[in-house]
Amino acid sequence: MTSAAVTAQEVSGIRIRLAVREDCEVIADMIDVKHELPSEKEMTPERLRSDGFPDPASSQSAASFRCFLAEDVATGQVCGYAIFYPCYSTWKGKAMALEGLYVDEAHQKRGIGHRLFVAVCREALDSGANAVRLSVHKDNANAIKFYVQRGFQNSTEELGWHAGRFPLEALQKAVRESSN
Repeated sequence: MTSAAVTAQEVSGIRIRLAVREDCEVIADMIDVKHELPSEKEMTPERLRSDGFPDPASSQSAASFRCFLAEDVATGQVCGYAIFYPCYSTWKGKAMALEGLYVDEAHQKRGIGHRLFVAVCREALDSGANAVRLSVHKDNANAIKFYVQRGFQNSTEELGWHAGRFPLEALQKAVRESSN
C-alpha cells in the first residue's frame, strides 16, 4: 500500500492524511499541548511552514519533515499528528526518524496513535528504510509502553548507544572556534 492509499484511509470516522501548509497552525497548537513548555517553545506555525513546506522560490529545496494527521471526518477537527523525516545509518543505511507522535486526550484509546505509527512505518518501508528511530522521555511511561508493545528496542539499554544533541550555542561555538 502506498502513502496515497494511507492518506485516503478512513476507519471509525478518523482519516489519516498527509499534512499540508494550511495545517501548520493546528500542528503548532498540538505541539504546545504535548510539551507543556510554552516558555521554552521555539516552534511556531511560521517555522513549521518554512521547514516543512518550503516556498519553491526559496533556497531551501526540500522539506525538513513530513507529517501525517489524524482528522475526525465528522467535525474536520485534527486530533493527532506524527512528524517524521528520513535519516541514515552508516551501519544499516536508510531509516526514518519519528520526531513526534501525539493524539489529543479526547481521542486517545481509540487506536489513532497506532494508525499514525503504522502510517509512518509504511512510509519508511516504501522508502526502503530498515528502521524507525525515535526518542522518548524516560518519564513518559505511556509512550514507552505504546512503543514497546510495537517492538521498540531501547538503544541505550540494549545496544549501548547514547543519543544526544548539540544545541544552537554549541554549533555556533564550534564554527566560531574553527574560524580562528
